[in-house]
Amino acid sequence: MKPSESLKAARAAGTTEAELRVFWDLLDTQIKAKSVGTTRIYNFDETSIVEGEFRAGRVLGSSLTKKSTVVDGGTGEWVTILECISAAGSRLTPCVIYTGSRL
Repeated sequence: MKPSESLKAARAAGTTEAELRVFWDLLDTQIKAKSVGTTRIYNFDETSIVEGEFRAGRVLGSSLTKKSTVVDGGTGEWVTILECISAAGSRLTPCVIYTGSRL
């Protein structure tokens, strides 16, 4: 057994090999037509984590219920991490965003 990961239905439907080929062919055509170099093509990713101690996993529970509840402290705050790298391999410094007050 392993944990599942959610994938939205619309995203899954558009993730066929044919749809991906159309996208990448169009992108390749535009990159060549505009003479865009690899130093000007970037990939940007974002992930979020919760601060504090939390252990997700499997628990032993009654077979009469579908879920078992685990209580945590509820004090963790979200932290967002942004990273960016170019097609040529150069990286920007990662950005870490903490929960804070309005300035």
